[in-house]
Amino acid sequence: MVVLLDGGWVPLVGWVRAVAGGHPAGSGALP
Repeated sequence: MVVLLDGGWVPLVGWVRAVAGGHPAGSGALP
């Protein structure tokens, strides 16, 4: 995963939500 390159655990939360929501990975900036 490249989530950590985006800033750490905060984007990771968004990444998990993105996976659960069916959105592309890397949208950790989204709520």
